[in-house]
Amino acid sequence: MSEQQEVTKELEPINPALYRKAIEVGKEIYGASNSKAEAAREIFKLLINEPREIILKAFIEGARGVS
Repeated sequence: MSEQQEVTKELEPINPALYRKAIEVGKEIYGASNSKAEAAREIFKLLINEPREIILKAFIEGARGVS
């Protein structure tokens, strides 16, 4: 049996500045309303043209709240 190596490539946002902005907006909304759903909706609106992996990553980072 041969061993397969999974090649994973870290995806980068198409627009890194917009990605960072979306995370900040998500943190602000989550901090103000404590609603991860509301934060995720706003993040999605900003990152609609990004690959889904990037959007998911932004959801995780942005809905974490202010550290």
